[in-house]
Amino acid sequence: MSNTVKHFGIINSDVIEQPESGSWYVTSEGKITTLKYVGNETKILAFEKTLPNVHQDLGDKGFPKFDKDEGGVWTLEIQYTLRWEGDGLAVFPNRINPYIQLTTQDIQKPLESNFIFMLVTHEGLPIVENIEAFESWKNAPLFRRVKFQYSDKNISEPAVENDAHWLTLGEWQKKLAMRVLCGQDSYLIGSQIVTQITVFTSRPNPGLVNKDYKISTPPGGSYTSNQKYLQKPSSLSQGQDGNWTMTDTWTGADYWDTGIYDA
Repeated sequence: MSNTVKHFGIINSDVIEQPESGSWYVTSEGKITTLKYVGNETKILAFEKTLPNVHQDLGDKGFPKFDKDEGGVWTLEIQYTLRWEGDGLAVFPNRINPYIQLTTQDIQKPLESNFIFMLVTHEGLPIVENIEAFESWKNAPLFRRVKFQYSDKNISEPAVENDAHWLTLGEWQKKLAMRVLCGQDSYLIGSQIVTQITVFTSRPNPGLVNKDYKISTPPGGSYTSNQKYLQKPSSLSQGQDGNWTMTDTWTGADYWDTGIYDA
């Protein structure tokens, strides 16, 4: 018997829901229910448009799938997703949501920016007296620079050969000068990058989304104690599964400019 004869009644009838229609399973998104119908092309296309975008019991409507067999009978399959409720976070098997990723990167910084040389404070604020001395040392004749000396600012025209016209750098400025004389002008710090990824079943409340660069502490866990962290604006995207993913990133450094970035 041909498919044309076998499905003659279906082709000429209204859309018929199949026995397996209504089967469901559970994922991290929620409860997924599959509906299945057969009918002729015209009626099945028209029927699909009558299905609600949001079903009271089944949830959100997905994209329809149409298939045609050799007998000319069309099949419609469509999925509805009833998303998890509560705090809006998606539930994943064997994974914490939100979850943390830790990576590191090297940051190259000018030697003079390191607070151990006493030109700046731990917060990056200038120590004017020490900066003036170090800048004066950099402009001194080589004969005095190799002795880590700089001119007394109270003397208008210091003489190179007169020791009384020259002062010696402090202990840590001298250590900085030694490195500069050897050609070193920068250093590396290991910056810890903390990334938090949060998946929501619906678009998160605007109050949860960070919109500015700001100095803040990463959530949870133990991080490098000698670093302060700059949080980037949140990244927000929606996937094909309907879930929303928010990515927050904190970059560690020895200090951040508190005059530019608010806490």
